[in-house]
Amino acid sequence: MCIIVMMIHHLFAFPDRLDYLFDNRYLVRLGQECGIVVGLYVFISGYGLALTHLSVKTLLRKIWSLWKNYSYIFFIFVPIGFLLGVYKFDFIEFLSNLFFVKSSYNHEWWFLGLYVKLILLSYLLKQVKNNVVLCILSTILMIMPVLFRVSDFEILPLDLSIYLPVFMLSFSVSRLSLFERVGALCCYCIHGNFLRVLCCLLIAFYIGHCFIGFKFLQYFFWFLAFSLIKFPDRFSSLLRFLARHSINMWLIHTFYCYYFFKCFFVAVSNPMIAFILLLAISLVTSILIERIKNLISCLKTYFL
Repeated sequence: MCIIVMMIHHLFAFPDRLDYLFDNRYLVRLGQECGIVVGLYVFISGYGLALTHLSVKTLLRKIWSLWKNYSYIFFIFVPIGFLLGVYKFDFIEFLSNLFFVKSSYNHEWWFLGLYVKLILLSYLLKQVKNNVVLCILSTILMIMPVLFRVSDFEILPLDLSIYLPVFMLSFSVSRLSLFERVGALCCYCIHGNFLRVLCCLLIAFYIGHCFIGFKFLQYFFWFLAFSLIKFPDRFSSLLRFLARHSINMWLIHTFYCYYFFKCFFVAVSNPMIAFILLLAISLVTSILIERIKNLISCLKTYFL
């Protein structure tokens, strides 16, 4: 669901990047509202990392797995960028992009550096065994970036100052099982799944637009609303299939709509067709990349 929201965000929130093709105030507003997707990814990351056993070995393995998955796409698309003249080769810039230091080849890859920081932070938080201490620490780390932004005093990197409160919220929620408790309370107090989802969405919208300093709290309700949505079995199966390719699709899709083949999307005047085209091309590319991975794995097994 998040990758679908992200594609809507990238297609419509920045009309200048697609030659003002979809410069319609309703589409732009829709795309801007879908900007919640980065916070959702951070929330999901914190929730999952809190449930994961993180030793130094598993931490390094997690970072290695992320980099290995990323490197397949990097070594396919970046050389294409050199051939098309989109990028000019610079060795330092090449290494910086390869190891998450910079994201000049694809600006939307900036999240990878943030995710590595969150993995390292989660390892430190795992050392805090007492839940009371964790709650106090989480409260401090949630409020601190807000206070710094209000006072125009930045002590943290920009990505952490924005998303650290979201991560701390989700990590604490996961550790304390608050999500399950609030979900159960919601089901007890509100009858009808549609009404539960609607209430969570309205609360998320209200917090996001009326409590700017504490808008990180909205992600709890976005996550709760998404988890309460019940789809027909066939559509759920489709979402699970897309989920297996979601990381690849996230890393790939902006190459098509921003960097290499923007002309295809500029030629499409219908926003729905443009969205379906981006989704389909990204999915097919991901399937091909997974087959390449399997082929390389088979060759390694055979020759080594």
